[in-house]
Amino acid sequence: MHAKMPESDHVRRHWTMILAVAGVVRLLYLGFFLASPLHGYHFADHIYYRNWGLQIVRGNWFGEEVFEQGPLYAYFLAMAFQLGLSETLVLVVQLLIGLVTPILIYESGRRLFDQKTALLAGLLVGAYGPLVFYECMLMKSFLLPLLTAGVLYCSLRYQEKLRPGWLCVVGVLIGLACLVRENHVLYLVPMSGWIWWCGAGASSQEAVRIDSWRRGLHLGVLIGGLALVILPVTLRNYAVAGEWVPVTSGGGEVLYLAHGPEANGYFHTVPFVKPSPWREHEDFRVEANRRTGKSLSHAEASRFWREAAWDEVRRDPGRSLLLTFLKGRIFFHDLEVPDSADYKLWRNYVPPLWILPTFGWCIGLGLLGCVVCLRIPGNYQLVLGLIAVHLVSVLVTYNFGRFRIGMLPLLLLMAAHGMMWLSHGLRALAGKRQWAWGGLISAVVISAWSFTNPSGYSLEAYQAKAPITIKGIEEQQGARQDLAKLQLLLSRRPTDPLLYSRLGHTYTLLNYRQEAIDHHERAIVLAPESPEVFMGYGYDLVTLGLPGMAVGPLVRSLQLNPGFDVAHKLLGDYYREQGDFDTAITHFRAAVQINPQQRLLAANALAVMLVTHPDPDSRNAAEAVELAKYVHQALQAQGQPSPQVLFTLADAYAESGQRELAIQAIQEAMRLAQATGQLQFSRQLEVRFRQYQQLP
Repeated sequence: MHAKMPESDHVRRHWTMILAVAGVVRLLYLGFFLASPLHGYHFADHIYYRNWGLQIVRGNWFGEEVFEQGPLYAYFLAMAFQLGLSETLVLVVQLLIGLVTPILIYESGRRLFDQKTALLAGLLVGAYGPLVFYECMLMKSFLLPLLTAGVLYCSLRYQEKLRPGWLCVVGVLIGLACLVRENHVLYLVPMSGWIWWCGAGASSQEAVRIDSWRRGLHLGVLIGGLALVILPVTLRNYAVAGEWVPVTSGGGEVLYLAHGPEANGYFHTVPFVKPSPWREHEDFRVEANRRTGKSLSHAEASRFWREAAWDEVRRDPGRSLLLTFLKGRIFFHDLEVPDSADYKLWRNYVPPLWILPTFGWCIGLGLLGCVVCLRIPGNYQLVLGLIAVHLVSVLVTYNFGRFRIGMLPLLLLMAAHGMMWLSHGLRALAGKRQWAWGGLISAVVISAWSFTNPSGYSLEAYQAKAPITIKGIEEQQGARQDLAKLQLLLSRRPTDPLLYSRLGHTYTLLNYRQEAIDHHERAIVLAPESPEVFMGYGYDLVTLGLPGMAVGPLVRSLQLNPGFDVAHKLLGDYYREQGDFDTAITHFRAAVQINPQQRLLAANALAVMLVTHPDPDSRNAAEAVELAKYVHQALQAQGQPSPQVLFTLADAYAESGQRELAIQAIQEAMRLAQATGQLQFSRQLEVRFRQYQQLP
């Protein structure tokens, strides 16, 4: 007979198995990733955080405004860059950090269930595709699975002897998670119940018991650990802005996107926000200023959008309930709702993603495991509560694949429990076997349903968007290749201003803001009389979300060469946003006169200003009608009619006294806005339609 292996040997062997599987999966993923065009491709929030980290490294570690997004990852990147790590090495570090999560889940599984369940859970977490996907990108989401698994593990360690030090660690972990996304403060709800339940000695007859007073103190230790992380951020926000903002000022914007007139259960754009990582939060604030007629701070703008969101909920609670139900349905589908990266598209570049388990494969077993745990809810209340927090967070906001990623290690632990329950049940006596077969069938049906397209998800829209994303990936790949060539040329011709200008533009394409600015300014020093250098600088500053900073270079380019139609167009856009219609009109007209092709780009903006100019003497309704008709007909010919252009045309007709034509145009705009899902704009059009009906 073989001697029974000591438990420590089992644990050591299981750790080795889990780390081996997780390591091989990550090594394979990294190899394919580095060989693909995805290596070095950044979009939206990736760009935002990378440049924020670089900005901190350059010395701006305190910042100048209230945080708009969770700051933890930006400072993580800053530390990595300060240590000399490249972006590629940062990804390697993140993948190595990701190896800790399956070990934490294994150790949690040992305490909640048994070693076999723990091993299965650790292997599932180690090989789970979306976890590796998020770990191998410059994005904050990779931290959440680790922090959530840490919260569970440390809470289970607290249960053993009720040592409050573990609760302090849990509080710190929750605080760090809040510095990624603030919704994780909701972890305090299941944690409070856990502390009270554990302190009552309800977990077992041998469990340690403490009185209510000490339980309250232990809860205070948890909150103290949280405050240890959050309070410095709150004080920092107050120091820079004079406002008490716990972490970020973007919560109101998120709620408005989740509950506003155009909410659909997913993230979506709103008409007044430009598709730029540099402008999103600022555009929300500008629109809040416009609607209130006041200059709002970041926190005041957030409160404005939060109130606007709740106004929509109160206005139509039935719609809000249906929207909540829809978000719940979307949540349980296999689809990793795309954000700044697309799991479905990434599989074409990283083949291992095709065979790694995804949400759909695990959700049926995970829900089965949760149901089985409900038989003894006290023992499993914490893990069930932490899972519920993620679901509630999505129901309150909207669906992104990364919004549920922090929950996945816990769900995979439940899936392992469900699998072991099925394994035992299918081998049990006939009565228990029936329950197991019912559970198996239910799990299979739920997983099969999960692979269907979720409600409101347009496959056609995705197929139309995918080529645009692929084009962006290829353009950035080309820009990285150009960057290497230009840097080599610059080493041979270090005083060539056009090379600096081209490098500045290449850095702009790659969204390195400060590097682009530095190279353009060096080009200006070397060629202070070159209109092309100034024009290129101004153009790239607009692209980088710095239109105010672009005015000087653009004006200088026109002084040196008045024939730059693009400079006039960009200046017209800027002055229009500033409300300086006279200057904007001058620039737009100059752009059209220099280059008739600019007419399509500038005509609608020019028409709007000719109709809405605050000085009645500066209005020109007849010219506005001709301009708007031209743009509408041109867009119609391209198969891309715009309700916004029709709105402009309707206003121009109304201003010129052509009531019937104005009504016809606004009705067509309403139909088009509704057909394209622009519900908020459709309501704005309805108000204007009623105004037109009252015209003489």
